[in-house]
Amino acid sequence: MEKWIRFAMKNTGVMILAIIMILAGGFYSASTMKLEEMPNVDIPYLTVAVPYPGATPDQALNDVGKPLEQSLAGLDGLENLYITARSNVVTAMLEFNLKVSMKEVEKDVNSSLGTLKLPEGAQKPALYKNGPGAVSIFSFAVLGPTDTATIQQYVNDQIKPVFSTIQGISSIDVNGLAEKKLFVRLDPERLKQEKLTVDQVKQALLANNISIPAGQVDLEGKNMNVEVSKKIASLEDLKNTDIIIIDQDMSGLTNAFGTIGTAMGQLGKGVGQLTKAEMMLQGQLEIMQGINGLSMALFADQAALEKLKGQVKANPEMKKQLQPQITALEGKVKKEQEQIKKLQAQLASLQKQAKAAGADVTTILKGLSQSNLSQRGSSTVDLKIRTLALSSIADVSYGTQNETVMTRLNGKPAVITGIKSQPGTNTVEIIGQVIEKLDKVNLPEGYEVVKLHDGSVSILESVNGMLREALLGALFAMLVTLFFLRNLRSTLVAIISIPLSVFVSMIFLKMLDYSLNIMTLAGMAVAVGRVVDDSIVVIENIYRHLKSSTERSPRLILQATKEVGGAVTSSTLTTIAVFAPLSFVSGIVGKFFVPFAVTVVVSILFSLIVALTVVPLMARLFLLKIEPHEAKENKLQRFYRKSLDWSLNRRKTVIAIALVLFLASMSLILVIPKNFLPQEKTDSYGLSVSLPVGTIMDRSNGVAKDIEGMLQSSKYVKSYQTYLTGEDISIQIKLKDTVTKKDNQAFEQDIRKGLSKLPADITTALSPQGLTSYGGGLFLVLNGADIDTL
Repeated sequence: MEKWIRFAMKNTGVMILAIIMILAGGFYSASTMKLEEMPNVDIPYLTVAVPYPGATPDQALNDVGKPLEQSLAGLDGLENLYITARSNVVTAMLEFNLKVSMKEVEKDVNSSLGTLKLPEGAQKPALYKNGPGAVSIFSFAVLGPTDTATIQQYVNDQIKPVFSTIQGISSIDVNGLAEKKLFVRLDPERLKQEKLTVDQVKQALLANNISIPAGQVDLEGKNMNVEVSKKIASLEDLKNTDIIIIDQDMSGLTNAFGTIGTAMGQLGKGVGQLTKAEMMLQGQLEIMQGINGLSMALFADQAALEKLKGQVKANPEMKKQLQPQITALEGKVKKEQEQIKKLQAQLASLQKQAKAAGADVTTILKGLSQSNLSQRGSSTVDLKIRTLALSSIADVSYGTQNETVMTRLNGKPAVITGIKSQPGTNTVEIIGQVIEKLDKVNLPEGYEVVKLHDGSVSILESVNGMLREALLGALFAMLVTLFFLRNLRSTLVAIISIPLSVFVSMIFLKMLDYSLNIMTLAGMAVAVGRVVDDSIVVIENIYRHLKSSTERSPRLILQATKEVGGAVTSSTLTTIAVFAPLSFVSGIVGKFFVPFAVTVVVSILFSLIVALTVVPLMARLFLLKIEPHEAKENKLQRFYRKSLDWSLNRRKTVIAIALVLFLASMSLILVIPKNFLPQEKTDSYGLSVSLPVGTIMDRSNGVAKDIEGMLQSSKYVKSYQTYLTGEDISIQIKLKDTVTKKDNQAFEQDIRKGLSKLPADITTALSPQGLTSYGGGLFLVLNGADIDTL
């Protein structure tokens, strides 16, 4: 300890340079640190949802739930796996060991989902994380004069891509109606009349919507790629798509050749009765059929290939696992393209031969349709080729399949978009970029964007609150020190430990990649009141020696610092021993307290170093010129002396009083509420409503409108968002900025009273949303041998 003090007092330049570097480094760290509401903590839970529209709970469990369970059961670190099957959806809740890295776990889960084989109709699995990162940092609603589906399409096509360049966004969730799709609903009776199958219609649609590379050509000295394609560009194009139908009458055939299909290539069955030109026609039709079949296979393989590449793009860590499948599909697609090119070449050659022979396809087909083959033998083949518009055998439409999802803002249809950030990113910076880009979007006439939630507001309020508390703490510490020392220079020397300790904490937090959040800021607020204590003790003892002695040398300051150095060190280490164990608290709560403990311990530990090095140096520079004078006992000191004499003369009484107070305070633990964080005044609430399984949409919508009516009439409500899906209703409620805690209680009572009037088969839950409102709740798991026993 003495060596530290001597080094600091002898190396003034080094110490001043160190102080400047700490102040500069602390300022840089504070200005570049990430800003979040809560620490980036791994919550060992993941949720997987697999939509399965139209499925019953039993069907969803058998078709999706059990394969999903088998796929996820072998994950490393998995503690429990809960599969829930409901109408239209299957969810899996995964609970992992606290020691595993959730980043690695997420990769493993995505890999397992990538190999999961789902039944036709099941949609792509969605992975959701729990914890602070699972909540949207920013949300907005888009309203317009058109229907909700059109607004949602505009948001997906025009607004959502605007945010793609912002680094740190994990997902953009657009909630509205189901997306619009093209639907072709075939009429079974019409198919039967026209002797068509579903596969034939599929082939016709694929043949009219394909893209095939056709080699290269030299054009004006440039090598250009050639593509043979045909696209269905509109709803009318789809309705007018021609379906080729070949009518055949085999009643006159004396020799049965078995069942003759309607496919064009089967015309060759009558080859014995066909002329050479007709045989050429048959060959062309067979080649065209081959091209059609290969095109259908090529289309399916290209779609599968794009799906795999999309999975790799979304999760690069899956590339190693999926690369063999991608390579195999790429080889298959290339081979199919080569086969199509060969068939195209053969078709072109055959068409050239037929043209040279004077065989016109139209003439041949006309002859076939006029049954002029009846004179060639005892067998007759009557052929007719015609086309039929798709709309004549099917209902072709563009829209949503079923209205299973609804979103409203203040009772009006709206599309609500929520933006989530990646863990550990700068929330405030991301939200700033989102708002900047959103303000630049040119909306169609009548459209309106309403900003609903801005997470940066509460974060900035926390940061500003910390700065305010730190400045107030420094100010009060200075005033108290000035009151007792009655010397301004001594006071300024004492409080220098506050900025130095706080800035050193900033540097350490930056090195550890921590962010400024509610826990680190709370640690700094706690530390501000403690870091100045050591410096006050040291500077007071130095000041007392300077007043009572005529000696003016560094040796006096060294002696005064050594006198209290041991006591200051013991006091600081004791305080550290209180806060350091918070870093080792088990469970999820312990992970949240690690940044808090690190911040407090670093600040307090460095305040000891400042008290034993910087304070003596500053005292040597600024306090040696203090004039000595005899100290006089003031009123406060006289009162303390009398109190001390009374206590020392009545030791048993003082010990008994202290013991009673200690036991009485310990008994209060039984009645003090216990929470992770205290419940603050909140202006946001979440309302969850569950109706019986299988409830129709009309009833759910009616219940939602009744609740919206309650909220609309409440004087405390500023806005509310309704998200309705099947039998579940979720409403996010925003109260007015002027509400108080008393208003919170009145609002809760009013809403719960109104909810109690709903039918008995409807369950509701109203909960305030604050720092700890990241889902959760109470889950009861009942195990048994079979469902009937349960």
